[in-house]
Amino acid sequence: MSGNEEEVPSAQKQGKRSGRVARNRRRQQLQQMYGGGLDLLNALMMPAAPSRRRRGRGDKAAWSQWSASSMAGSEPLQLLDNDLRARLAEVEPSEEDKQCIRECIKELEAALPSLGPGGWEIATFGSVASGFVVRDSDVDVTCLRTSSERPAIEGGSGGVEDDADEGSADCERTEEPERILRERWQPLLAANPRFAVTEEVLFAKVPILKIQFDQRLDVDLSCENT
Repeated sequence: MSGNEEEVPSAQKQGKRSGRVARNRRRQQLQQMYGGGLDLLNALMMPAAPSRRRRGRGDKAAWSQWSASSMAGSEPLQLLDNDLRARLAEVEPSEEDKQCIRECIKELEAALPSLGPGGWEIATFGSVASGFVVRDSDVDVTCLRTSSERPAIEGGSGGVEDDADEGSADCERTEEPERILRERWQPLLAANPRFAVTEEVLFAKVPILKIQFDQRLDVDLSCENT
């Protein structure tokens, strides 16, 4: 047997050892990432396809073995798909949760005529608006003016449009959401037994009232948060 013929089996063994080392390292990385909680790791760790540049006498058998492993991989992938769907179903809001959100929005809209001059509307944003809401998510809502008219603060010397009092107008735009939440929304919410104000965050960049609806749904209410 020539030296070249002896080197072929040696190279093949070295390649197999390298492949095993790489797969074991990858398996350890995945186990660290997922805490060993996925039973599918071993099934998904399929051997890589044989290199086309190192085809030897056992090449046909190697490709046949890799093809069979790849076909078998469809089963663990299906199991993984089923597992992901089951986990999504666990966090998906129930129909009762969705109905609670709808009723909350309806109750807030019913209070809009009592907010004072100008037209108002309730708008949702965040996970509820995007459709990615999960069970126990809070609801982000804001009240928006449907009219461009902005009444002046009581006791002020002029409206927002007054050029002589531009600084006061800037102050008004900053203070008005806080005033609306504190002076208009809080009394309305207090009069409705289905709502309870749990926290006031009125002096943040975006003032909000944290409220609870029917003792189960958490809501963040802001004003003109566009």
